[in-house]
Amino acid sequence: MVNPIRIFISYSHKDSGLKDLLLEHLSALRDDGLVTLWHDRRIEAGEKWSTSIDNQLELADIILLLVSPSFLASEYCRGAEEVRALERLKQGTVRIIPIILRPVDWGNSELKEIQALPSNGRPVTTWSNQDEAFRDVSLGIRRIVDAPRKPNTDFIVHRPAAPQLFGQPKYYLYISDQKVDMLFPQIPGATKKLAGRKYGLDDGRPVREQNDADRVSNRLFRLDTVLLYLAEGGHIGTIDDPKEYFSGTEPIVWGYTHARSEKKKPFAYFTGRTDQTTFLLSASSKYLADGPRSRSPHFSSSSVPQVIDSLVSEIEGNDGHNLNSLDASTRLDNHERRDLALKGNELALDLVDTVRWHMDGTTQRLDFVAKNLLRGISPSNGRSTNLLGSPLYVALAF
Repeated sequence: MVNPIRIFISYSHKDSGLKDLLLEHLSALRDDGLVTLWHDRRIEAGEKWSTSIDNQLELADIILLLVSPSFLASEYCRGAEEVRALERLKQGTVRIIPIILRPVDWGNSELKEIQALPSNGRPVTTWSNQDEAFRDVSLGIRRIVDAPRKPNTDFIVHRPAAPQLFGQPKYYLYISDQKVDMLFPQIPGATKKLAGRKYGLDDGRPVREQNDADRVSNRLFRLDTVLLYLAEGGHIGTIDDPKEYFSGTEPIVWGYTHARSEKKKPFAYFTGRTDQTTFLLSASSKYLADGPRSRSPHFSSSSVPQVIDSLVSEIEGNDGHNLNSLDASTRLDNHERRDLALKGNELALDLVDTVRWHMDGTTQRLDFVAKNLLRGISPSNGRSTNLLGSPLYVALAF
């Protein structure tokens, strides 16, 4: 199966009428399952519009820039969306297609160097029949998305199998100091010295902490040392082929579950999926850099959050109980009980499927390394693989 191409549409609101006509002509591509279409009118009430736009801009395979005098005069279209689109174009991670809506002086715009639609760059409004113009645009886009592609392979974005683990600046959302501090003393001095060079620590020892900069430097040094050791030892696999640890770079929903309690939530969750595997990472809230807050702290459609909180504690052995003692029939509300009560590992794998529907959070492209806690076939469908992990770190993917 070939995944649909994600199309992001950037336009000036003064051209909304022309944008809507374009959407009508692209609907056949959407209905054929070839593309998904996103524009800012799809932002729902309560969502932060800037975050939603940024996320969709990063996830897009094709970016349509609807060019007009209003577009070139728009500070946001030119200063934010076009700039980031051109950056991704230079990185080879997206395809840009300018759609010329109205006659315009390009000036020094880099867009004039990119092949545009309609044919010959003739502005839509200069055609005697605008439907003919948009049909020409739709056929041009269809030729691109119909180009031969390998199954399950993005024809534009070449996703790395794993994030770059060491030596690259990152914006960290989460670092598990507890896991790092447990592993760091066990690592050979040679590896510590190699990691320490990045931080000017020739002897591989943390510096004496005298200020916040020293504290951050030591924290990242210890994390990088652990990652380097695990990578050199071959302990890190991928999401679809995990080892003791696994890593990935994926669009991930993260945040908190709906909770009845007003108390601070002990766990935040990161959930996503590849073509083969659905994965869930459970992270201690105290190590989040700046986690999102639940929009509905009093609402819960189920007791799933409480089950997961208990489940992760039992998996990691924090309360001394055996995982197999966990019984769904005693934890789930009556309306959620299954004909066959799930226990132990089977329950854990089932919750990997369930938790994503109980999230209050956002979707961002993230990279991570996590400890492999449990992997197995999904009890829900009996076909796909579910993976439960506990992250060493999670960071924004650039």
